[in-house]
Amino acid sequence: MSGRNTFHRAVRSPRRNLIRRQFWAKATGVAALVAAAAVMVVGTPASAATTPVTPAAGTAAALPFNINGPWTDNGSAKPVISAAAGVVLIDMSYARRPTAQGVVLDATTILVTFPDAGPFIGTFLAPAVLQWSNGSVWQKVYTGPTVVDLNGRWSDGRTGQMMTQLNGFITVNMSGLHRPNAVGYLVGPAVFIVSFPDDRNTTFATLQPGPDPTLDRLTWSNSSQWHRVPIEAPPGNPQCLLPGKVLC
Repeated sequence: MSGRNTFHRAVRSPRRNLIRRQFWAKATGVAALVAAAAVMVVGTPASAATTPVTPAAGTAAALPFNINGPWTDNGSAKPVISAAAGVVLIDMSYARRPTAQGVVLDATTILVTFPDAGPFIGTFLAPAVLQWSNGSVWQKVYTGPTVVDLNGRWSDGRTGQMMTQLNGFITVNMSGLHRPNAVGYLVGPAVFIVSFPDDRNTTFATLQPGPDPTLDRLTWSNSSQWHRVPIEAPPGNPQCLLPGKVLC
């Protein structure tokens, strides 16, 4: 009896070893496929939330347009993007969030990891329009010279409101009408997008310079117009406080 059991154990041992080898081979293959799928879907390892993303040597892609500068979603968010040599940085300090880092994937796509939110794919629908993989859309803010200086008091002929413009971002102080302030951003030298919390029908404005700054006009998307309110100068030279003039 003992000899027979020894024989069976000797026969079964190679079979068991074979089964074990096949099992581990399959397990290893599945693990490799899962890892590959994760890289394909996410595009970056799970540790990317804390590890900067950098392009491989000699493989850095480039965008055919300039994305450097401030961007926004509606005038309130103010991220600043900078890109060089295929590396993308997004300064999120306006919201007290850490800087995001990423890479250019191709002529219209970037991959960026936000340390507090994870990796996202960004697709440029146009040189100044960026759509993220979560559906949000950013617009590039124009920071060049404008045809009209927006800073100062403007009026519709009945009441006056103060407007300020800094680095392309605009604030319309509506406190004189007991309304919430509006925010906006420039998209060109003569056009800006605006968001009034209590008026969703007024979405942009165009600027028309006059023969002198006192005749500048602003036309809203609802066809209403504002004109600049001249600053009252002290007795003497009335030109001293006009916009664009050197103080006397």
